[in-house]
Amino acid sequence: MITLLVFALTFLVAILLSELSGRSVLSTAVLFLVVGFVAGPAGFNFIASDPHQDFVRLLAEAALCSVLFTDGMRASIRDIGAAWHLPGRALLLGLPLTLLITALLARGLICLPWGVACLVGALLCPTDPVFCA
Repeated sequence: MITLLVFALTFLVAILLSELSGRSVLSTAVLFLVVGFVAGPAGFNFIASDPHQDFVRLLAEAALCSVLFTDGMRASIRDIGAAWHLPGRALLLGLPLTLLITALLARGLICLPWGVACLVGALLCPTDPVFCA
């Protein structure tokens, strides 16, 4: 119950500060990180939940959805059109090439079957184009 209250208050503060965070380099994700650290076992220990509980997983997913939603609200079509080059290259060239090279190395060095080698390549290749920006 305390975990839900801490999340709700953090979410409310994040909403109230979203305009300010839009003009700074910090996003509302930093707020969630700081509150989680301060309220967690390393801080005041308000949140003493087991990280493997379903409730904690659902709460983390809700926090991620809220952060992505607020960041997505700030992105305009003009911004997306101007900044697609690096993430586009990462997804269209980098990801398939890394997957292929990793699968070939897994097949050649470890003698894995092709299906397993392709799965290893898919698991190990970078899939987040945010790292390119």
